[in-house]
Amino acid sequence: MEFSLLGIPWDFTALRGMPGSRYAPGAVREAFKKISSRPEQGQVFWLDRQRLVRLPGGVFFRDEGDMGLYAHDVERSFGEISRKVREIAQEGRVVIALGGDDATTFPIVRGLHDATDGTIGLIHLDAHLDLLDASEHQGRLSHSSGVRRATELSRFRTDRMIQVGVRNVNMPSSLAYIEERGITLLPAREFCRIGALAAARRALEVTAGADFVHLGIDIDVLDPGFAPGTDSVEAGGLSPRELFDFVTAVAPRAGAVSIVEVNPMTDHRNQTSSLAANLIAQFVLAKLDGTADA
Repeated sequence: MEFSLLGIPWDFTALRGMPGSRYAPGAVREAFKKISSRPEQGQVFWLDRQRLVRLPGGVFFRDEGDMGLYAHDVERSFGEISRKVREIAQEGRVVIALGGDDATTFPIVRGLHDATDGTIGLIHLDAHLDLLDASEHQGRLSHSSGVRRATELSRFRTDRMIQVGVRNVNMPSSLAYIEERGITLLPAREFCRIGALAAARRALEVTAGADFVHLGIDIDVLDPGFAPGTDSVEAGGLSPRELFDFVTAVAPRAGAVSIVEVNPMTDHRNQTSSLAANLIAQFVLAKLDGTADA
């Protein structure tokens, strides 16, 4: 199994949040250096599972660098993101997309959609629904619409989609769309009540009928006390331990992952970038280990 880390330095569609997530790929890579220095003799000790995980030989983890995008041209930039994601996926590599604001969820999923046959499902971890169709202020391609645009792809299955960690309040039009398209919600309140592993089992049940499942993580699914470096803070979120346990339980089923809305400009002592770097490590180890706790 081989992985490709793709940096997406984009925050020009974060029209209701704080700009700065364009700097996330560099900050998270820097934090990841500490983690990537720990393997010895082709193995790493995964403390959470209390066992050694053998790493594949050769270059199994490739850093594709940051994409060159166009701040003045959203559609061109999103087209380039989709093209690059499609190219990586068609090579048989697991895409780890590192953004960037949440609008990039759309071109990432579109690239995966175009690279694969069959139906697409989504496990979406986020404080927000991102199901806005359009607004006068934000248009149709904003961080409030990234998931909505993805659901409109021809082989995307909204009945094989779950939104996890959502909370507080949102727009009635989003509820109407959820009910119309059969989208499953697992709010943060319910997640915390049943626990991470039960939540993961629910996500795996919902997405079981999809041929390909994307795991989309907006870092603001975490409570801002744990992850202050994000575009849009929303109180009442998950803890890092809950998120790690959920992600490692669903990772064996996920064909790709994206981590968005890490904002180094609002972070405290790189705590959120470090958290995102550990999320990458947890995802990769769970994929290589091949077993799920759920």
